[in-house]
Amino acid sequence: MKVKIKNHMNKNELKISRKLTIMFICLFLLFSFSMIYNKAQLETLKKMHEIELSPNKEATEYFMKAMSIHLYITKLHTFIDFDSIFMKPLLALQDKYLEKRFH
Repeated sequence: MKVKIKNHMNKNELKISRKLTIMFICLFLLFSFSMIYNKAQLETLKKMHEIELSPNKEATEYFMKAMSIHLYITKLHTFIDFDSIFMKPLLALQDKYLEKRFH
């Protein structure tokens, strides 16, 4: 006697599930590559603006953080508008670091 195990997902649901999985993997890879690129840009900024030679090291560190966020915002702007709800927290964080730089 053979027992048939019924799959709970039909073919359309399985296709949608596969598409979502592939989409999430692609988004994860894109985000990972973006972070690697951003880290490389930050290292370049650190070489250009040496913190040890700065008269105000703390302000330079805040400037570096603000610039790294600025680079990330610039890359995201190709896909997302500045007025978007996704950009507002990043812009606020950049402003926060720039304000700390002057205090």
